[in-house]
Amino acid sequence: MDPSSGDVVYIDPYSIGRADQTLTEKWRTPVPGTGNPSNTVFTGQGEATGMGFEPASNTAYIWVRGAGVIGPATIAIYDGHTGKQTGQFTGPGSSSQFAADHDGHLFAAFCNSSDLYVLSHGATTLTKFATLANVPDLSPDDAKWLAVDPSAHRLFVSPGGNAHSVYLYSY
Repeated sequence: MDPSSGDVVYIDPYSIGRADQTLTEKWRTPVPGTGNPSNTVFTGQGEATGMGFEPASNTAYIWVRGAGVIGPATIAIYDGHTGKQTGQFTGPGSSSQFAADHDGHLFAAFCNSSDLYVLSHGATTLTKFATLANVPDLSPDDAKWLAVDPSAHRLFVSPGGNAHSVYLYSY
């Protein structure tokens, strides 16, 4: 949600959109590299599988996972106000989780990586923030969950699998 307007920025497997508080769609933009929603036959193309929204810069990051591909994912960058694509880069894997604060930071975790990343103020590249400690029983494809305490500048990370722990990082 965009806290300045109350609008919602959202994705489906093929596009990104924005709706106002009455859920009236303002715009919808196709995401490159995804399949065709009207084609019921598997096309071999990817899907938009996750989104991070950084409200201070009004920037949306869409993770596009290739069909049947484990490994790097395309991350398309959009102006959350207009729906125009402003960039694209490659991340280490499919999005596992993301969490934004109100100061321009979007934290991201990926499958296939024990690193945590931050995108600051609409950045066009990932910056490594921290590496998860050696978490017992953590598999590369396990999801990781993130939560931010923006007032105390803390990031909480709960790794998936059988790891029953929460890790705390200051930023």
